Amino acid sequence: MKNYRHILLLLVTMVPALLLSQSDKKLKKILKKEQTLRIEGKAERASEYLESQIQAYPQNLALLDAHITNLIKDNNFQKAIPFLEKRNMLEASPNGLYTLYICLLEIDDREGAKRTLEQYINQQKPGPYRDQAEKEMKQLIFADSLMNNPLDIQFVNLGPSINTKHPENLPYFTVEGNILFSRIIGNQEDLYMSTKTDTGFTVAEPVKALNTDANEGSQCISPDGNFIFLTGCERRDSYGWCDIYVSFRTENGWSTPKNIGPNINTDAWETQPCISADGNTLYFVSNREGGYGGSDIYWSEYLNGAWTKPQNMGPTINTKNQEESPYIHPDGKSMYFISNGHPGMGKKDIFLSHKGPDGWEDPQNLGYPINQKGDEYGLFVDISGNTAFFASDSYDDSEGSLDLYSFPLPEKFKPAPISFVKISVRDQESKALLKAESILIDLDSGEQLKRTTNLEGELIQLVNPQKEYNLTVEYPGYIFHSEYVKFEEIAKSYEPYAYEIYLSKIPEDLTLEESDNTAIILNNIFFESGSYSLLEKSMFEIENIANFMNENPNTIITIIGHTDNVGSESDNLVLSENRAKAVKNAIVAQGIDSVRLFAVGKGESQPIDVNDTEIGRAKNRRTEMLIKYE
Repeated sequence: MKNYRHILLLLVTMVPALLLSQSDKKLKKILKKEQTLRIEGKAERASEYLESQIQAYPQNLALLDAHITNLIKDNNFQKAIPFLEKRNMLEASPNGLYTLYICLLEIDDREGAKRTLEQYINQQKPGPYRDQAEKEMKQLIFADSLMNNPLDIQFVNLGPSINTKHPENLPYFTVEGNILFSRIIGNQEDLYMSTKTDTGFTVAEPVKALNTDANEGSQCISPDGNFIFLTGCERRDSYGWCDIYVSFRTENGWSTPKNIGPNINTDAWETQPCISADGNTLYFVSNREGGYGGSDIYWSEYLNGAWTKPQNMGPTINTKNQEESPYIHPDGKSMYFISNGHPGMGKKDIFLSHKGPDGWEDPQNLGYPINQKGDEYGLFVDISGNTAFFASDSYDDSEGSLDLYSFPLPEKFKPAPISFVKISVRDQESKALLKAESILIDLDSGEQLKRTTNLEGELIQLVNPQKEYNLTVEYPGYIFHSEYVKFEEIAKSYEPYAYEIYLSKIPEDLTLEESDNTAIILNNIFFESGSYSLLEKSMFEIENIANFMNENPNTIITIIGHTDNVGSESDNLVLSENRAKAVKNAIVAQGIDSVRLFAVGKGESQPIDVNDTEIGRAKNRRTEMLIKYE
């Protein structure tokens, strides 16, 4: 049943008339007969009987009140309206007008609703009730402005592989397009997963390792598909009614969900987790004490192996009503969420807030028809920012009460450009996949974005195609791999961009004379133009070399500098020698004994590409590392 608040308000309106009727034996007999018919399951006959009595006693408020109350309980707002209008003519009251306004709103007579609400405001005394009504009037006007400027959007049902006659909700996707969502069958809510194929989705299957006899739902999956946060209710290890849990993908499937602990979970209600792309910030919903309203959105960071004390997202996001279903896009700056406290269509709408230099900005309503007069549920936006997914029961092609849909996200609501790469690490000789450590560092900010590979030796990493990165891959017993990468070429491509990296084993029992003479290009060594002054962003590479030499104390390294052919040959030779020395000195500054390091300049004598193009010259301006073994 819905509209409890309005029914209670109506009942308050009717109490005086009902009390006055207690002295009327005839009236009491009529009401008792009507109630008996309802108890016997004859609701339609009870309604018809009461209407006949209203015709016989057209001035009796108690009969009108009883009939109106029953009609609203049955959600028969259309039929309740003429009886409400009649009652208001017999005895005008602010509460009666407000109830009529609600019924008009339910049948989508927005103009009639506004006229009635205006009458209510005029009759209501100054105070909280009139303040609330004036707020609702502003919301009605705002909603009308959305409906008068609809977005041109087509909603696509995800089809029978995903949707059933049962409610499906809260879709989450990995970057490869696999979908995780919840489904409710009877009173049981469980998690389901489906794999994306060239022709659509496989039939969704329950995730048995995560589901129990209790309820599981309100979940999110990490972009790389390696871990899932979910909500579990009424579990033995819970701190409250519903808590947040985490599960990791292992060689044997999903691990048993583990409660993430009292730093996040309380004796209140914690639910609807959303993890940032780097796995370090958790957003969730709670109705704990100290919030702004019924439920608020909070966030917590993962530092030093534990979740920090959650912080409320503040009054820009949270209101005195309900905020739910936060989704932080991998761009880290676009948060979509549900609220019935910000101006909208009247119930729960979807909003977007961008993170600016001064914090989260005022939320934007996503407009009509994305938001409609009913409730909208958890929005997910794909990696490209082009397509959004949500749950709705507003469309004729629904398979059941709540289905999952996709739609093209309007340009003004899109997140910042983002894409992703899939890095495979292999043995140079056998080509076997290695479960190596991969470090992707943002050269602008120094932020370390990732340091793990998945079970298959692959790293799926979100990247900003407008940024520069240092990619380093390490595996015990192998020479580290490092390169400078910029992903401009995938700025408009949203399929995985494949990188294959081959690592060479560190030779065993080799003498200096038997060492491999193949030089390794150090792609993350940078100098000021025409100078041998190292740029700060070269320090990531310097540290990599120093760490490698510390871990392999039998190595001797020669740093080799090269230039293009611009300028005189003698000047280029000097420049290359000075650049090699600068790198050597920086490594020594990291604590490496200088006797293990040599610096050589080759000038322009050993090009690896042509010198008549800028791309070719850039490749020739390089720093190399030659490894020898004692």
